[in-house]
Amino acid sequence: MIKLLIGAFLFVLSFVSPALGLPEYVEYILIGSSYLILGYETILHAFKNILEGELFDETFLMTIATIGALIIGEYHEAVGVMLFYELGEYLQDLAVDKSTDSIEKLMDIKPEKARIITESGDRLEAKPEEVKIGDLIYVLAGERVALDGKIVEGSTYLDTKAVTGESKPFFAEKGNAVISGSIVLDSPLTIEVTSLYENSTVARIISLTKEARETKAPTEHFITRFARVYTPVVCALALIIAVVPSLITGEWSTWIHKALITLVISCPCALVLSVPVAFFGGIGSSAREGILVKGGTHLETLAKANVFLFDKTGTITEGSFKVTKTISKNKETEDKMLQVLAALERESNHPIAKTILSFCPDTKTVATNVREYKGKGLSGLIDGVRYYAGNHSFVSTKCGGFPPTDSMGTVVYVCSEKEYLGSIELEDALKENVKESFEALRANGGTKIVILSGDNEKSVSRAVNLSSADEGKSSLLPQNKVDFIIEEQKKKNICVFTGDGINDSPALATADVGISMGGVGSDVAIEASDIVIMNDSLSSLVTAQKISRKTVTIAKENIVFAIALKIVFLALGSFGLIGMGWAVFADTGVALVSVLNSLRTLRNR
Repeated sequence: MIKLLIGAFLFVLSFVSPALGLPEYVEYILIGSSYLILGYETILHAFKNILEGELFDETFLMTIATIGALIIGEYHEAVGVMLFYELGEYLQDLAVDKSTDSIEKLMDIKPEKARIITESGDRLEAKPEEVKIGDLIYVLAGERVALDGKIVEGSTYLDTKAVTGESKPFFAEKGNAVISGSIVLDSPLTIEVTSLYENSTVARIISLTKEARETKAPTEHFITRFARVYTPVVCALALIIAVVPSLITGEWSTWIHKALITLVISCPCALVLSVPVAFFGGIGSSAREGILVKGGTHLETLAKANVFLFDKTGTITEGSFKVTKTISKNKETEDKMLQVLAALERESNHPIAKTILSFCPDTKTVATNVREYKGKGLSGLIDGVRYYAGNHSFVSTKCGGFPPTDSMGTVVYVCSEKEYLGSIELEDALKENVKESFEALRANGGTKIVILSGDNEKSVSRAVNLSSADEGKSSLLPQNKVDFIIEEQKKKNICVFTGDGINDSPALATADVGISMGGVGSDVAIEASDIVIMNDSLSSLVTAQKISRKTVTIAKENIVFAIALKIVFLALGSFGLIGMGWAVFADTGVALVSVLNSLRTLRNR
């Protein structure tokens, strides 16, 4: 700003110096000083690029155009072009700064300190990176929680808006999980740390956000490639305009002036700046809603997606099961079945394991050599006998076969190698707004919505009916989900898969866009995904889809607008119908209008 003000003041003073009776050389000194103050960074940047082999960029064009104007005696024009170019760059920088505000605010969620409670009861301040799993930390009202953990003392309302996008505070008490970055609103908490800082929610958000800045969308790559071809072509055109007519007419000054106008008009600032700003604005707008997008390429792909695939448990359902029925031969067999289940499920991290353990009686039965068969069930040794628990197709093959129960919920069957012990039935309610979210996806371009689940056919059919999905596939292993996605991709469909568990990771990685639920999702699923929804709400997926479509539309608007106006002004400039002032508008003005249009991606209504 200071550079612009000084340069502009000297530029204006050069105009009025003759009226002030100052010598002619003073006017030239003022013009030269103004040009150097305004343009030295641009000129140095152009020469640096030339030395590095990057000849054709906007700084090169501005340098050649203004130096050419000085050579043919158009001093005020040369300084005016540089002044308005630098003013445009400054205003564009302001626009870029505004587009990054939402993401920069995310960086502020990192707590600077944690208050560790020692064995003696003292509270010592430490960096979050120094806190270990199992340590107790004390968080005062108004402070951010430094690390993920579990409340062991106290209760309060928590503000998680900066992390999950959820605007409404919720009440948390002893036993509840707390994510880092949350703000304690009214009462202090004692929290047992369950995750190192490097694996915490805050660290993950910051890491994903930095990653998003470095990942370009296909449209951004296209603009970069386009500029590399477009700029030298325009330089060649300007050279032809300067030389060929001059050789014929002998009016070198006139045609060189027209060539310089062509160079100024042709600067690709509007394209190379406004398109990245649009995608960065879309990423920032998503971040405000608790949606972490790992790069512009995923926004662009999501905007074109037409097939939406969903895991069932924990993704479209609450993931909090309730035991509704147990079936066994008699009370004695039922007790044995529950003891076996408790011993096996104690070694599992599946969402239903916690529910089963809370239902089964507290038992000292211990299972050894426990093995988990992904998408199928568990097995383990108890008192030298191997037991199995899982879905019907898995368990029935282990003890001679038995008919499945007639249930619409999830059924876990239990047997040993010698006998069938019985089954336990659980139900998992759909999340709020699932049906409305599916209908919104369908209205915005989704041609097919499918539930892919490892659960039994009746349970999946129930979810399909309640959610208004188009179809459901049951009893699927992780590889089956991958195979289904590949088949859809062979039909030229663009697939989005949304899941939350470790067994969803292959499908998340295979889909054109993988979306994981960050609140309940596993670390592996989050790493494998392209977009992370921090509040676990499917309505946020609809929001992400709308933001992506808006972002791509605005980027395309900028491309069409900039190229169309460039062509018009180049034609007018080639025939001498416009002067350098209009040329400056064709560069700086168009770029500024395009950037301001890109900033619309920051507004999400």
